[in-house]
Amino acid sequence: MVVEGDRTDMESGAPALAKTPGWEVVEHVVTEQDGKQEVHRVAETTIAQGKPIPPTYPTNDPEAEALAMQHPTTLNIERRSDGVYYHFHRVYQPRAAAFVNVWWNALFENYGDEDPASMDREKGLKFVKDMARVEKRKQVAIIRKAAQFLPEPWPQELRLAVHNDVAAVIDQIDPHDILELLRGDENDDKDADARLDEFAQQIEKDIAIAVRDTLRTAGVQMGTIRRFDELLKRERQRFAITDDYIDDAFRINLTLPGTLIGHNGDKTEDGAVVWEREGEYFYDREVELLATSKVANATR
Repeated sequence: MVVEGDRTDMESGAPALAKTPGWEVVEHVVTEQDGKQEVHRVAETTIAQGKPIPPTYPTNDPEAEALAMQHPTTLNIERRSDGVYYHFHRVYQPRAAAFVNVWWNALFENYGDEDPASMDREKGLKFVKDMARVEKRKQVAIIRKAAQFLPEPWPQELRLAVHNDVAAVIDQIDPHDILELLRGDENDDKDADARLDEFAQQIEKDIAIAVRDTLRTAGVQMGTIRRFDELLKRERQRFAITDDYIDDAFRINLTLPGTLIGHNGDKTEDGAVVWEREGEYFYDREVELLATSKVANATR
C-alpha cells in the first residue's frame, strides 16, 4: 500500500499507513520550494494462505482504524478439472456523508464556489450566516447519529431541547468574527482552514457541554450521558475522517496468476487490473471490486 500527500494532511486527516506489527513501512519526506513537506509512505505485508486479508489500512490508532475506510477482501482459489481459478472480491463499505454534505454542497453551489475571502463585506456576512445555518443542521445530524446507538430513544421533547442547545451555541457567534477568520490576518501565519478548524473545535466543545447539561436536567442517568459523550466523539471523528477523503484519489492495482477471465476494473495495464476512484466515490454507496483469473492445466 502506498500513500502520498501533504505532511499536515497525512498527520491530521484520515488515518494513513502506520508502522504496525506485521507491516514493513518505509517513508520519504520531500520539502518543496514553498517549504511544504510531501510524504511518500509505503507499507508492505505478506499474508499466509488461509489467513484473513486486512479489511483496512494499517494504523497505530485502534479507535481511528475502526472508523477508517473498511474494505473486506477475499481471494478464493478454486480447483476445477480445467485449471485453477482465482477469485478476487473486495467491498468498500459506504461512508455516510450525504446526511450533512447535501447542505454544504447546496451552500457552495448557491455562491458559485466563490471564495468568501474575496466577497464584499455584505455578501461575505450573508455567506457566514448561511454557513451558520448549515452548521446547525450538521451538528444536529451528527448528534442524532450518535443518539441512535443508545439503548433507549430520546423522547421528542428532549430531541427538540438538544436542537435548541445547538442553535443557542451557534447563534451567539458574531458573524463578523467568522468573516475575519475567513479573510485572514497578515500577522497570523495560519491559513483560513486552520483558524476555522480551531474555532469549530471550540464550538463542538460548547455544544457537547450544553447538551450534557440538558440531558442531566431531563433526568438522564450519568452512565447514559457518559456513553452518549463517547458516541458523539466517535461520530464526529467518523464524519471528520469521511470528510477528509473527499480530496483523496485511490488507485488499486491487482495482479493475479494466469490469464484474466473477467473483471469490473477501469482498465488493465501489463496484465494488472486497475481501479481508479476519487474519495467521494465511496460516499453513501457500496463499491465492489471483482476479478477472476485462470491458470490452465498443463497439456500433454
